[in-house]
Amino acid sequence: MKGPMLLGADLGGTNCRVGLVDASGNLVELVHFPTHIDRGLLPLVDRIVSATLELRDLAQQRGHEVEGLGIGVPGLIAPDGTVTASPNLPALNQAPLGQILRRRLEMSVTMANDANAHAWGEGIFGAARSMRSFLCVTLGTGVGGGLVLDRKIWSGATGMAGEVGHIKVAAQERLCCCGATGCLETYCGASGLLKTARSLIDDGIIPGPVLKGEVLSVPLLVEAALHGDPVALEVFSLSGGLMGSVLAHVVNLLDIEGVVFTGGVAPVLDFMREEMLRSFGAEAFGHAGLEFPLLQGKLGPDAGIIGAAHLGTYG
Repeated sequence: MKGPMLLGADLGGTNCRVGLVDASGNLVELVHFPTHIDRGLLPLVDRIVSATLELRDLAQQRGHEVEGLGIGVPGLIAPDGTVTASPNLPALNQAPLGQILRRRLEMSVTMANDANAHAWGEGIFGAARSMRSFLCVTLGTGVGGGLVLDRKIWSGATGMAGEVGHIKVAAQERLCCCGATGCLETYCGASGLLKTARSLIDDGIIPGPVLKGEVLSVPLLVEAALHGDPVALEVFSLSGGLMGSVLAHVVNLLDIEGVVFTGGVAPVLDFMREEMLRSFGAEAFGHAGLEFPLLQGKLGPDAGIIGAAHLGTYG
């Protein structure tokens, strides 16, 4: 029998990706499918089970043992694998997903918040390999956060640790999916960036030719920023300033070694960086200053799968 392989799943609001990962963090095979959470919990479970068994059988055919499934889920995860809250995937709320998958798959299943899975992947194999304590910020539809402290995922007493996206940055603006208003997520997640762009246009800032007459999207904002569009540049400046302020307070509290950004919207970091560093440097205490590592992740879209597969295997 050849060396063991691991199974990892990254469950997102739009797509679910299940992968076969080796001990060195290489993604060997991948199965992906639409989440379709509107169809309910059980159809989603069926698709996860089908993809997992397909990859397990493939690994066994190649002579590898399979040591279990790790899965990153956008929400708060109880120790027994129950999803206690998932604002963006409401069909998962209070679902005993871990127990269901263990019963259906007849193998060990380890669950974590999806940002924690991203953090673990970057901590073992990616941009944070040299750090013992760091924060991973996932930029996607919303803003997530995963904390690694002294080489251990820190979930907190109820699984809520690291939720930087729900730190309040504005007094009475923008309703968040969590039910509060003014959360960082409502400014720095994909939907928040687009809302800021529309607000600036409504306020009379004139977009350049890239944005004019087009349906707004984050890739379009990035393209417009590359062309010096005033709307796009202001969007990223505003979001970068808010992000830098929040990160400064996290560093002041925890004295971590760095911050790593992952997720589908992470490429906007280049346009946020200048204002983020200015804001961070103005508010970070002591040694942090402008030289503090604010890094782009190295594992790209595979960070969540790789980290989920290796949950519990390193410390």
